Amino acid sequence: MEILVLAACLVPALAVSDSSYSMYSSGQCVWYDKCGQDPDYPPPDTQHYLMCKYDGPAKSASERQIEILQEICPHLLPEDGSLPSLCCSLNQLEDMKKNF
Repeated sequence: MEILVLAACLVPALAVSDSSYSMYSSGQCVWYDKCGQDPDYPPPDTQHYLMCKYDGPAKSASERQIEILQEICPHLLPEDGSLPSLCCSLNQLEDMKKNF
């Protein structure tokens, strides 16, 4: 699940760095951040969350988001050093880092 989330979070970044992702070239997201616990995993589960629907543009990455990306998947960062736009929040990236 974490890898799927990571791929979906980074689609706008991938669109910029690789023209083979041209269907995503608009940089639009389908979700951003976490909205609540997944009802398929009732309490006391605290690890399964639903993503918030978001159909806006990808958001500029913060320095902390870049640091996490450098740790867990540096190959997905733009080679020219530019800041990517992401469809995942800092909370989502922190969860991915913790769960890898």
